[in-house]
Formats: sequence, C-alpha cells, structure tokens
Amino acid sequence: MTRPLMVKISTITFAISCAISLSASGILAATSTSGGQPSGRTPQPVRVMVVGCPHLWRSQEMPDPAMVAEVIERLSTFTPDHVAVEWLHPSIDPATTRNYLPFRNRHAIAAGWAQHPLAASGTPATAGTARNRSTDGNASTEARAASHLELARGFFLAGDRLNAGYQGWLADRLGLHDAEMAHLTRDFFAGHEIAVFAFPVAERRGLAYLTPFDYQGPDADWRGSMLQLFQHVRAIAISQVFGAHEGDSNWDDLVLGYNLTWSNLYRSGDPLWRQTYGQVPEAVAYAKVFVDFRNTVDERIAHGASAYRFGRLGYFQTAEYQALERSSYLERMTGMGIEGFGKALVSDWLVRNTRMIDLLERDIKRLGSQRVLVLVGSGHKPFFEALLRERGMRVVPSARLLADPRSLRPR
Repeated sequence: MTRPLMVKISTITFAISCAISLSASGILAATSTSGGQPSGRTPQPVRVMVVGCPHLWRSQEMPDPAMVAEVIERLSTFTPDHVAVEWLHPSIDPATTRNYLPFRNRHAIAAGWAQHPLAASGTPATAGTARNRSTDGNASTEARAASHLELARGFFLAGDRLNAGYQGWLADRLGLHDAEMAHLTRDFFAGHEIAVFAFPVAERRGLAYLTPFDYQGPDADWRGSMLQLFQHVRAIAISQVFGAHEGDSNWDDLVLGYNLTWSNLYRSGDPLWRQTYGQVPEAVAYAKVFVDFRNTVDERIAHGASAYRFGRLGYFQTAEYQALERSSYLERMTGMGIEGFGKALVSDWLVRNTRMIDLLERDIKRLGSQRVLVLVGSGHKPFFEALLRERGMRVVPSARLLADPRSLRPR
C-alpha cells in the first residue's frame, strides 16, 4: 500500500512543535533556557564528551556493524541532551568553503513543493521552546514517520541539510521510504560518521535535532595559501589520474578527495608526483609531514590499537594518539623548512578550532544544554578539549567508553 507523503495539518503542527526554529540567516534561533538547574543552587558545569572520529566518508572505511552497535550503546550511556557534529554552521555559505558543496537546484525543488505547508517561509515554524526533545511518542508509527518526512522537507527548504538528513533518516527508520527525499537528505550522509554514530545516538536520546559547528571562514582557511600555490597542478593530477576535467559531473567529488590523492601519490612514490605536485616546494613539505604522521599512526595501530575493543576508533581516544596529533600540528608543521608557510597553516588551524568552539558554546548556552556529545574529526579533539576547559566546561574523557582493552567484556 502506498504511504501518504503529506499529512494532516494538525499532525504537521504537532511535529513541527518538536523542532527548533531557524532564523532567516539559518542560525538556530532558540532562546536560552535554564537547562533544568534547581533554583537556589550553584549551577553545575556543562559536561562535554568529545569523540575524535575518523572521517569515514573520506576513507570509505566502514566499521563492523556489531562494533557500531556497541559504540552507539556506549555513547548513549553518557545520556547527552545535545548532540553536536562537525558539519558546516548555517551562518556560513557553503559556496565559500572548500569541503561543502552548495545546494544545487534547491529553489527549483522548492518550486515543485509550492503546496508544501512550510514553503511560504522556507523555515520550520517557531517552536516556542529551546528544549531539544521530540514529543511525538504517542502518535501512530505512520503519523510519526510522515511528520519526520514533513520536517525533512522543511529543514531542506531552510537550507539545513544536516537536520533534513536526520529527519529523513528517522522517517526511513519508521518505514516511510520517499526516494526523492532520501536522495536529497538521508543518502547524502550515507557512509558518513554523522549517520553512522550521531543520528542513532540522537534518536536513542529522543532528540529532535542536532547542531552543527564547523567553521570555514576566510580567517581560518588553513590550506588556502597552499591551494593557491598548486591549484593548477592539482587539476593536472586529477585529469591524469582520473581522466576528469573541470566541469565534469564528478569533478567536485574528486576535488574534495584531492588530499588523499596527492598524499597517496607521494606515499607510494608514484612518478606522477614528480610531474605535478613535486614541482611545488610547499606541496612537498606538507605531504612529508602529513605522510610521516600517517605512517607513525599506522605503525602504532599495528602494534597497539588492535588491543582496543574498537580498534582505530578506540585508539583515537587515547592520550597517546592525542599527543601525536598535537605534535603533528604544533611541531612538525610549524617546523617545516619553508619560511612562514608552516606557521601560517598552524595559525589558521588554531583559529578554525577556536571559531568552532565559539559556535558550539553559543548553541550550548542557547539550549541550556548540560550534557553534550561532540562528534568531530580526530585531529580536532586535543584542541577542542583544551578550549572547552578554558571556558569552564567539564570534559568527560571519551576513552572511558571507547578505549577498553579488547579482553574486557561489553558493559
């Protein structure tokens, strides 16, 4: 039987009341709450757990499903009331970034949804509360699924692909499969650590939305100067390796993956390296630092990470790995032989991390969050934790949940 794609206005209104509103600029517009602190008592510091995660979408490395299920179970025991992820903050235009592609044909799609109840404003209706809790548990499965689909469309029209993806994922989980929305939302995150870990934890905790905090402004474009120097040889390399040219349908995806492309060329000693990137001293210096770091990590993993129940993910939470990350940025890159180049990269990296924490802290205060789970690339973790401590938040070590010895039985 074909499931309806539209729901009654009463159901829509009920579902939308569970979602946070977005301002015209796309920034979360919820007002601050007390976070449930008892009156007359000293407020407790916000507890934040930062999980350093490999970028699964980049490595195409999918963990074992049984391991994923146990990781989700353990992260849920932290009982977060707020899940934040490394995704572009809505205040930043994706067209100005390197790693995020702008919405394509969004306005044309919106025109096709002219009768959509949310199309008039292009944003979900004002919620009236900042509490991130879904309250549709008493509705039927079919009504809940349809409500999630409606919200997915609303978030998409508002330019919030993250929560469109989450709501589309929730609708799919409840059995409402809509091919168009799946392509625009859920499938967009297929194989991404956000969908693998963050969406399920948020669902388990009954959260209505996630918040993004990635920052890629011009003052923190930590590879910007490097890109300007060898953008032309990158195009040559991609053309020669993949037979693609700028303007091809797969060009953007190949450019997004250039980091692994040229570092792997260097790592493998491919002759193409000497013909392209090898002509740019900055590219050679950066590749050496990057590849030396990867070789060191792989060596440590080969000798130690296999002892952890969750392998590479578990190892990424340890103090040993975090020391390697800090050394890679603060010592190896800064010490690159090209005058000023390494220092500029590290300076931009530190600025980017600070801006990301600024955005995260802003949402924590607006939502009155008390227990925040942060999913971020592993290279950010040591810098995030230091910044959070500086701002008076209590960092809960992720190693407690994810760095168990393999011999330890599941809890």
